Amino acid sequence: MVGPRGTDEARFAGVTQRAQRVELPKIERRLHDAVDLATGRIATTVLVDALTVEVRAKQLADLGFGADRSVFVTPNYRLTPQTPYQSAPEAWLDAFDGAYNAGPGVDQIWWRLPASFATEFMPGCNFSFRQVPPGPSVMGLSFEAWPYQGLTGVVVIDIGAQRTEIEINMPVARTVDIGFLHNGGDLPLTMVFFRPGLIDFVFRSVSLGSTTMSGTISPWPVVKNGSNGHPVKTLQYLLRARGQSVAVDGVFGPQTEAAVKAFQTSHGLASDGIVGPMTWAALVVQVKKGSQGDAVRGVQEEFQFRNQSDDPSTGVQVDGIFGPKTDAAVRGFQQALSLDIPSVTVDGIVGPVTWQALVSGMLSF
Repeated sequence: MVGPRGTDEARFAGVTQRAQRVELPKIERRLHDAVDLATGRIATTVLVDALTVEVRAKQLADLGFGADRSVFVTPNYRLTPQTPYQSAPEAWLDAFDGAYNAGPGVDQIWWRLPASFATEFMPGCNFSFRQVPPGPSVMGLSFEAWPYQGLTGVVVIDIGAQRTEIEINMPVARTVDIGFLHNGGDLPLTMVFFRPGLIDFVFRSVSLGSTTMSGTISPWPVVKNGSNGHPVKTLQYLLRARGQSVAVDGVFGPQTEAAVKAFQTSHGLASDGIVGPMTWAALVVQVKKGSQGDAVRGVQEEFQFRNQSDDPSTGVQVDGIFGPKTDAAVRGFQQALSLDIPSVTVDGIVGPVTWQALVSGMLSF
């Protein structure tokens, strides 16, 4: 923990207890934000009733991120002012420019911020998590924030090199659920900091849940210049779905490499032309019955790859239309996966987990 830096209210960050909360203006709105970290998409819902596990899971699913409800019910980690450290599994919370003592009376950490900063950002707190299981993960942050009158502040959340920005234009209580796929091991440092415009920020809690599976989804494949065959065609269809101009020929040559680099640059990824877990996760597009286009062709190409008849005219056709045959094929694939991995949902929706299973070659015997 970092010790207090003084009592100047314009720069003060520290502990408040319930009795001190009356000094802050009334919260005007309660919101839930669902974030797909790979694509940067955010869906915000105004809460009238209590936030339920079902609402949290559905909001992420609507963005194309499927996560088992266990990530909310029994998270691997939960850190609060009362429990800033967790020993098994290991995790910790560091609050910058302030200090607090864990105890029953401490239910929040409070930052009071100046109207302008000498630098672009003001630091808030960091979270560190060790040995996070591989698979779909959801980080949930609970906080309250107040902007200066007439200004809009921003809460910035970085998970490694991937950033989420939440605008604050009224006194608000927010729960932010950030969904992402993790390859296992220590999670990159998570940082919360602020852009000018906020006067008060109150941290409540952070949780991190990972789906535990009896079986394991195979890891994302790594493809690069010189690769050919599966899943290069699928990659090329997905690049086209993301606006890149590339021929679908199953050969990873200079044109495909250039398209990959352009996509990586546009999504803040390392522009090395190598399609690994981070690039796949950002590239895939959720599709379902009624969808059309190149992302659907990518799904259909996966089932042609699994066509054991050696006759392309049989089975799912690569026509870009997600109709009944494609829907049945997807559900059958998900059903087969769920026999070994119960957390796989059989819903006909091709989200991150189903995409990963497809492009990694699962059930392609």
